[in-house]
Amino acid sequence: MITLDNLFEELKLNKVKLLKIDVEGFELEVIHGLLKKIDIVENIIIEILTPLADTSAREEEIFAFLKEHNFELKNIVGQPLEKVKNLQEYNLLATKNI
Repeated sequence: MITLDNLFEELKLNKVKLLKIDVEGFELEVIHGLLKKIDIVENIIIEILTPLADTSAREEEIFAFLKEHNFELKNIVGQPLEKVKNLQEYNLLATKNI
């Protein structure tokens, strides 16, 4: 399996200005593959798509991971997003707090 950590390393990336994640419900798994290189990413747009039964727990884990790595969470038009939206699908913008 190729993770973003592996891909960034293979490509010798030292900075990623924008990472778009649109993986049809596997956002959490993709993010878990970005543990070592998360610090080189400045902005992430994630299309959050979760089955309704799983929505809050998966979203909360995504939010917690991003906040833990100094990202500010916003909706796609840039307004602050402090808590899980509990929707089946929406776009999340995470910008690095520098």
